[in-house]
Parts: sequence; C-alpha cells; structure tokens
Amino acid sequence: MIADFHNDFLTSENCEKVFAEYKKSKNIIVCALFKGERADKTLLSLASFFDENKSENLYLSFEDFSVKEEKIANELLSFSPVAVTLTWNNANFLAGGAKSDGELTDCGKKLIKKLNEKKIALDGAHLNEKSFFAAVEFADTFVVTHTGFKGVRDVKRNVSDEQIKIVTEKNGLVGLAFYSDFLGGSDENAVVKSVDYFAQKFGVKNLCLGTDFFGCEDFPLGYGDYGFEERFESGLTKLGYKTEHINAIKFGNLRAFLSNRR
Repeated sequence: MIADFHNDFLTSENCEKVFAEYKKSKNIIVCALFKGERADKTLLSLASFFDENKSENLYLSFEDFSVKEEKIANELLSFSPVAVTLTWNNANFLAGGAKSDGELTDCGKKLIKKLNEKKIALDGAHLNEKSFFAAVEFADTFVVTHTGFKGVRDVKRNVSDEQIKIVTEKNGLVGLAFYSDFLGGSDENAVVKSVDYFAQKFGVKNLCLGTDFFGCEDFPLGYGDYGFEERFESGLTKLGYKTEHINAIKFGNLRAFLSNRR
C-alpha cells in the first residue's frame, strides 16, 4: 500500500481512465484540483465530478485557491477537501508564491480562519518563505503536501530545515514530491536519499509521500507511477530502516492523518 498526499490526476487528459484504475487500487490517494487558468465554474464541475465518483481510498484537495467570489469558494469548501494551498508559484490576492516576493494578505488570513473553522488543513506548498512563516502562525493544521528539501537541493519550491521544523512542531506532515529537480537528481536512489535526509534530521513520524504524479513529468528512474513500492522499500532497507519506519513513511503517517478528515 502507498498513501500519496498529492496527485493531479483529476486534471489529466485520461482522467476517467485513471480515476477508474485508482478506485480499484489499494493505495490511498489525495487528488489535488489545481486552479491555474481554469474558471471557477470549471473547478466546481471537476470537484462535483470527483465527489460523485470517489471511493473510500480517494480524497480531494485544492491547489491555488485564488477564487474571489465568496459563494463559489464556499461551495468548493463544502466538498470537504483535506487541504488547501493559497497560491501556486506566483503571488495572488491571498499570499506570495514561491517565485514571488508577495506577502500573506488580509484575504489570505480570512481564508485561513475559514479553513480552521472547517477543520481543513492549510497546505504550505508553493508559498514563499515570507508567506509561509506568516501563514503558519494562523493555521490550526499546517502541512506541506508536495515538496523537496533545500538541504538536498536549494530551489525556491523546496522547504528549508527551519520550515520543516515548524511543521513538525505543529504535528503536521511533509509530503516528498518525486520531481527530479526537487530531489537533485533522476537516478533510482534520488527519492530514498531525500527520505534519508529528512529522517536523519527529523525522524519519520512527520514524513509522507506527495508524488506530484500528473503534475510534472520528470521523475527519477522507476518512480513515474505507483510501481515504485518494492524499489522504495529495498532502498531504505539497505540503509538500515526498519519495516515499521518504512511503512510509516509509505502509508502509515498519511493514513492516520486522513482518518480524521472525512
């Protein structure tokens, strides 16, 4: 079993085919509905499609909640997403994305308050450090669904040790994305190296997987779909990790988090 905190299959070209495949899977998958250039009504339609077709192993999240019309925003939140990001990589009226210098705004604070009331986690993925450190102070539940670690690869989308420490102190989860650029390489050991980096510094209880399948295309060798499980286990076993710790990262931590979110 694998639990994945971030998969963009709902906006993929083969959505219906993938959806049917995932519904029959033993894996636990959080589908991230990315706004991008999509109209608000399109988001509502996709969220409704997900809600009508979901199964017990599939959950919803929203990526880039830059929805200005309050009625539509409330309708989207009524689908009970497990997590919501404020931005993508650019700044919007809520906060500053990773590739901007924007700040958390009053509108962003208002949305975080609403997420708290609805017991929806704030997802710090895509925020720049300025907005990240501001937003985490307001959020009851704070996670980062898909990222890499600046201690491994220093790019704007990755999180620093200081950011990771704050998430762990709030008992949140950090999902490791499989994007090669975040991992600092595309060889078959790239994912395991990042897992080991996190675990050596912060332990395993706040770490999970957030693959970003269908959200990017450049994955390490053997990590382009859910067939990576044996490779992942083998790599960590060779480094001395116990089965219980591997399973916690692979599915246990995220499964426990999601068990109270539906």
